[in-house]
Amino acid sequence: MAGKLKDMSRTPMDRRYSTNDDVHAKRHKTQAQAAHWPNSHQPIRSTPFIEPTAKRNPDPTRLGQTIMSLIRNIAEGSAFLIGNAASGCVAPNQANFESAMPSPEKKIRYAVVAGGQISQQAFMPGIKQTNNSELAALVTGDPVKADKLAKLYGIKPWSYEQYDELLKSGDIDAVYVATPNFRHAPFAVAALEAGIHVLLEKPMASSVEEAEQILAAQKKSGAKLMIAYRLHHEPGNVELFTRARNGDFGDLRSFSSTFAQNVAEENSRGHNGYWGGPVPDMGAYPLNAVRNLFGSEPVAVHAVGTKAKDRGFNFHDTVAVTLLFPQERTAQFTVSYATASAENFTLVGTKATVEASPCYMFGPSMRIAYREITDEGEKEHVFEPVDQFGNETQYFSNCILNDRDPEANGEEGLMDMRVLAAVERSLETGETITLPAASRSSRVEADQALHLDPADQPSEDEMISIIPQSK
Repeated sequence: MAGKLKDMSRTPMDRRYSTNDDVHAKRHKTQAQAAHWPNSHQPIRSTPFIEPTAKRNPDPTRLGQTIMSLIRNIAEGSAFLIGNAASGCVAPNQANFESAMPSPEKKIRYAVVAGGQISQQAFMPGIKQTNNSELAALVTGDPVKADKLAKLYGIKPWSYEQYDELLKSGDIDAVYVATPNFRHAPFAVAALEAGIHVLLEKPMASSVEEAEQILAAQKKSGAKLMIAYRLHHEPGNVELFTRARNGDFGDLRSFSSTFAQNVAEENSRGHNGYWGGPVPDMGAYPLNAVRNLFGSEPVAVHAVGTKAKDRGFNFHDTVAVTLLFPQERTAQFTVSYATASAENFTLVGTKATVEASPCYMFGPSMRIAYREITDEGEKEHVFEPVDQFGNETQYFSNCILNDRDPEANGEEGLMDMRVLAAVERSLETGETITLPAASRSSRVEADQALHLDPADQPSEDEMISIIPQSK
């Protein structure tokens, strides 16, 4: 990678942009006017199991009954753990086992924060495919969305000014935050501080500092935080991640990828600077893919960008990124908002070459596929469509109900954030940016792949009060 090496572990980039979808997202200090509708439900939160204090002189008969009951509970607990092995979540401590038992009659109640395209097209239809989650509220500043989407899904609308009130209402257990990227931190931090679980769209935030604030809020409150890496539950990608780490393709040497689409400048993604542009928005996919395929973190980053003369973006609309990983591994990816659609990656190892396409997108007919090329020949791997948003929601709700830590936690989001920040710095300076060595405490496991049937999704014309993303 050409250019002078420059060390960067944190770069301040706390930007604020004015966006079409975010005009209503600014948090005013005025008192909320509309009253909430309280109910008898309380938010489902993770609480440690507290062992009751034993009596000093227990009755022998009752003591025998207690011992027998404990034996039965242990047996039932073993069956429970086996039955839930496919959840893919990190198991709770044995001392917390009793509090981690799920309540089959309960579902995690979600509020959708921002009713933009991704919420309407994918998350809101997808949650109906789960058996442990339900929509309970919509937070929006658009009165048309508030009216029509609330009626369509039978949920209560809340304004952005009422967000704190919603968090205290007892009406919800979790939020799905799908605001423009630079508004992620305020909504995620407020929810976590209120003890509400957070499913947060990627990228995690618009600066490393904001991502660290979100992670600190999660650790302090104990509420669950999961970054919405939907491909961590898509069977084709999960198979590739686990096979790569198991050595099926040999020693991995290189990765290359292209992910591109033609985005309208009028959409919120089209005029909000670097953190609304193609690198954080689309680059998160090849970046996250190669980190999980290699099972390691990059140590150096270099990027170059271009701006099409006939387009009106206020950022580099096409960017090429080169990453250096430990063990002499390299990765390159190109992302663009100004070309025809493209999505593919090639992974080269000493035993096989893998060509994957399609590999990143979602939809009712999306069949993720890859071709495995070895000296013996070629083998095609094609996977049936799944509801990727339903999958991730099912998984996260299962983690909440069973008091388990999601794999794609704040640490995973932060690992991507530090690379995205380094790309921005490289674009600004022309230099190669070095990153401190880092590692993850967990990786994608095979049992995270889920197979929920895809929901029908509305077209851009059928969605309510949006500026379509496609040009």
